[in-house]
Amino acid sequence: SVEDLAAADWDLTPRRRESGGLDALLASIGSALGASGYVAPLSEVAKVWPGRNVRAESLMHEPPPGGESIGYVRISDISQGKVGRVSDWLRPDLALTEQGKALLAGDVLLSKSGKIGKAALVRDGAVGSVPSGGLFVLRANKARLDAGFLLAYLSSSACRNWLAARSRGVSTQHLSRKTLEELPVPLPPLA
Repeated sequence: SVEDLAAADWDLTPRRRESGGLDALLASIGSALGASGYVAPLSEVAKVWPGRNVRAESLMHEPPPGGESIGYVRISDISQGKVGRVSDWLRPDLALTEQGKALLAGDVLLSKSGKIGKAALVRDGAVGSVPSGGLFVLRANKARLDAGFLLAYLSSSACRNWLAARSRGVSTQHLSRKTLEELPVPLPPLA
């Protein structure tokens, strides 16, 4: 009852979550880089797009026999900044239409629902796969931003807190593309 909640002395006042120190991290990186550093919104240094929602009946739990298979990368396939073994594959009839959305080496994946901010760098095993709808694909402009640096930055607690603070949802959190594109990203000089 309401009386029981009041007696428990819980503070149920809605509050905006803390941004988690991103400003301090950016200031620290900025002072280390000096005049050679620059901060830009993610949208200026990377293309961002959502993964694909594929119906369960269009997926296979084993690669199709005797042909080239296209993996389907889910959030659960990401661990410690890498894409592990994909758990599903596209049916051959769908694979042809989805090839244009295939992942390239150096793409960064970022979860956009549930556990916000789970990130991975696409390497050998996931190249050519298609990302699920629970992921954003970030393709860095290689002339301005190193994908490995972007992964490390997105994996920092300050950046993950910033993203979580701007996510929406009651039972399941969701991160919008617009919010992600506004993320300030430091740009160290490329060697």
